[in-house]
Amino acid sequence: RFCDKVIHRITKRKYKSYIYSILERMDFDVLHLHWIEDDYGDMLSWFDLKSLRKPIVVSLHDCVNFTGGCHYYYCYGFCENCVNCPVERYRRISNKQFCFKKKWYSILRPYFVAPSRWMQTIAQKSQLLSNSTVDFIPHGIDTNVFRMIPKDTARETLGYKKDDIILLAGAVSVTDKIKGMSDLPVILSQIKLLYPHKNVRMLCFGKATIKLEGIEYVGIKSDVNEMVLLYSAADVMLVPSRQEAFGLTTEEAMACGTPVVIYKETGMEDMIVCGENGYVAEKENINDFVHGVKLCIDNPNYGLNARNRIKMHFTAEQMALNYIKLYEQILNK
Repeated sequence: RFCDKVIHRITKRKYKSYIYSILERMDFDVLHLHWIEDDYGDMLSWFDLKSLRKPIVVSLHDCVNFTGGCHYYYCYGFCENCVNCPVERYRRISNKQFCFKKKWYSILRPYFVAPSRWMQTIAQKSQLLSNSTVDFIPHGIDTNVFRMIPKDTARETLGYKKDDIILLAGAVSVTDKIKGMSDLPVILSQIKLLYPHKNVRMLCFGKATIKLEGIEYVGIKSDVNEMVLLYSAADVMLVPSRQEAFGLTTEEAMACGTPVVIYKETGMEDMIVCGENGYVAEKENINDFVHGVKLCIDNPNYGLNARNRIKMHFTAEQMALNYIKLYEQILNK
């Protein structure tokens, strides 16, 4: 968080040269980027890295590094040259930024890392990355922090009834169509019909500028222990995103022993074994999504299966080892 504050101040003051001077003085082998400016802006851009002469690794947290600027893709223009973007705010700049990246990728030859096989597949379709390596390394999590707390204990702590059916969702914005949050009231109403003798509640954490009918908003949870309690108290986590590079809340919920329901064609599919630790519904098929929620409610053993899946394949230790292996491969070339 200190770094976030420093970078924010540097950005505001346009002290791009300050960051670059730090990089010049540092003795490092590989420069690993999680974000970089698209063009000749206030922060570091590809143009500014030309004289460092170090291998560059880029983590793909969204689509911006292989499109003309879109964080989510709205068309397949990135497979060619991002001309005639359907998104108005990107239309004037998409091809310019696409060409800027194409130029500097050819000079700097960065290595790209996707956190999911879905993201890896989409990125490899981009003309920008046609001559680049795109590796797959999933994000890891600390399973000692995100842990299972007995459901009854978690609910008692939070003041929820033991016999209620609790569905959980989270969103930065309920109005973002990509996140699919508008599906939640429909899903809630259908689950209530399936369990007429139960009190079904749907909780939603995060920022909500517009509230959806029937959803109980619990606000932003900055304390990780509060999130662990919330995940543990839920019967099922619902993530109806249309696109998702990885799905960190999915990983956190599963580590806490809560099964997750998602749609197909997202990065979360790597974590979920459909019908064992959650459910993968047909894309934008709400009825199938509801079927998955019911399946998870009726099979409480999915929760332990979910945690075991994360512990086996998605820990922070495994992520670190995979990155070290990648760095060594790059340096040995």
